[in-house]
Amino acid sequence: MIDLTEIRLANATPAVLDFGGTLTPALGGPRQRINRLGTRWAFEMETPLLDAEPDLRIWASRLARAKLETGLVWIPEPDLVFGPEGAPRVAQAVAGGTSLPLSGLSARLAIPEGKWLSIIHDGRRCVYQVARDTAATAGGTATLPIFPMLRTMLVPGDVVELAVPKVQGEIEGDFSWDVPVGRFASLSFTIAEEE
Repeated sequence: MIDLTEIRLANATPAVLDFGGTLTPALGGPRQRINRLGTRWAFEMETPLLDAEPDLRIWASRLARAKLETGLVWIPEPDLVFGPEGAPRVAQAVAGGTSLPLSGLSARLAIPEGKWLSIIHDGRRCVYQVARDTAATAGGTATLPIFPMLRTMLVPGDVVELAVPKVQGEIEGDFSWDVPVGRFASLSFTIAEEE
């Protein structure tokens, strides 16, 4: 895995990769939504203008390698004042659903709707969003409503990244970049969760 967490970003556009669907009856009647495991995120990201030497050269090299080896990028949350988070962990075994039991949070920590988080289980990260404003108890526990639904079993002690969430995945499509004749250029790429 290529660590891209130090890359400077100017823009990030999240997209839901939906593996469910809506059934529309041919003869009328109500439509039916079918949610399936596997719904996850992709992020289209762009850097500010980078100096051709050395920044553009280094980051283009790392992104090209992440195309084959996967990459790890932080998820920006501009202007969000958050923390300190404590040391959040999954509090109990969870087989699925849209509720995430946490322990190890700072007492009474306010976690706002739309806040990104990543969960590390067996060395893999999965990205979710908080679905409703939630506050930790005085004892540092909370049950977070999340979107989308969990797509892997979790065990007590799995790490939850709230303060600095990250997306882990493959650089999608053919990664290419401009080699500037001048001094500056920016990079754009899409990173998508693999599972």
